[in-house]
Amino acid sequence: MRDSQSSHDPAALGERMARSQDGDAKAYEELLGLVALRIRPYIRSRVRDYDAAEDVVQEVLLSIHRTRATYDPGRPFLPWLWAIVRYRCADHARKLGRLPEVPGNLEDTFQSTHADEDLSGEIESAIKRCLSMLPQKQEQAFTLTTFEGKSIREAAAELQISETATKVTVHRARKSLRKFLREMGYENSGIDP
Repeated sequence: MRDSQSSHDPAALGERMARSQDGDAKAYEELLGLVALRIRPYIRSRVRDYDAAEDVVQEVLLSIHRTRATYDPGRPFLPWLWAIVRYRCADHARKLGRLPEVPGNLEDTFQSTHADEDLSGEIESAIKRCLSMLPQKQEQAFTLTTFEGKSIREAAAELQISETATKVTVHRARKSLRKFLREMGYENSGIDP
């Protein structure tokens, strides 16, 4: 089942993940190989240094290994995978001292560039003001999941609330942040409600 069609089929990837959760070592090996092929171009577009990009690819594969028990075979595989990829890219950016890459194209809105340092500082300041306007639980949940790269489960444990409540809290935080940023004149914040 190693034809090119199955490597591009998200359902086939999800099926391999489910089989690997049931102990199928061959399906797991195939899955990791196909995932590496799928994510490598994206990571190389975000991490310009070839060796560092390969390190991030390996970190993603390790994260998949460590968290594979959390994958729900009844849900689509790719959103689960891309969440891991985004968080590993954010970890890499943090190590370099840059703003983290976050879901929903926020990085395009807030990432610092040499040509636009004044605007970047202004945007960072706007983000801090917006975060401070959120209720404390929303600010904490958003920060833990978006900037610190923690999973919903990890954030829920830290906040001492259920995973469902954490998901709802993060959703409400995103919705409020989008509204606040729009009111401040940042129309295309990239925060999905």
